[in-house]
Amino acid sequence: MKENNIYESYLVGKNWGEDFGILDDYTRRYYDIELKEVISNLDNKNIKVLEIGFGNGGFLTYAREKNWDIYGVEINESLIATATGKGFQAYDSIELFNDGTFDLIVAFDVLEHIPPTNIIEFVNTIKAKLKKDGYFLARFPNGDSPIGMRNQNGDITHVNAIGTEKIIQISRICNLKIHYLGGERQIIKAKRLSETIFNLCRLLLGRFIGYCIKKIYFPLTIYFFSYGNLVVIFKK
Repeated sequence: MKENNIYESYLVGKNWGEDFGILDDYTRRYYDIELKEVISNLDNKNIKVLEIGFGNGGFLTYAREKNWDIYGVEINESLIATATGKGFQAYDSIELFNDGTFDLIVAFDVLEHIPPTNIIEFVNTIKAKLKKDGYFLARFPNGDSPIGMRNQNGDITHVNAIGTEKIIQISRICNLKIHYLGGERQIIKAKRLSETIFNLCRLLLGRFIGYCIKKIYFPLTIYFFSYGNLVVIFKK
């Protein structure tokens, strides 16, 4: 089966396209806290942002709500057409942009799709498109923990398991500063008090278990056991 056919079936499973650009309150709050530190370090006026692998367009909508100058790149032609029809600036390759163009580039759930032999070239290309002191934020399944195994192994298009040591190696080879590396941000407060208490207890228990495992088995390494996804923010 050709790669394009694999991704067509992938989209069917995701049910993407029918409600393109929908952004629910939970996801909006997640983006708020995940991006808060980066945005505080950027001039909030005229922020130029690129999303790689924009999928169903939720982040594009989020960026539009923030009045950012937002662009998107996708491998799937139908998603590009849908995004363009919704008024977004969507393209099929990052190479179409000049070097030094963006303040921020984001890639949510993308790096795991990039073969290990291509990951350095991919990150270096992103680096080239960033302005000086620009940021690259990536979220990906936690390759260091069994909690991340479902995210990593539940999709045949995932070909690269990435953990903290691999991110450190990428940063050294690509000469990028790691501004942040850790678990994806957790939303605690929910509409119901019982859900808020549950989220808080799960967070605290997960961190305690992760702390114990690190101290026993991985005392000399950076290790985040209790997260299904990791997030890295590189700074150029």
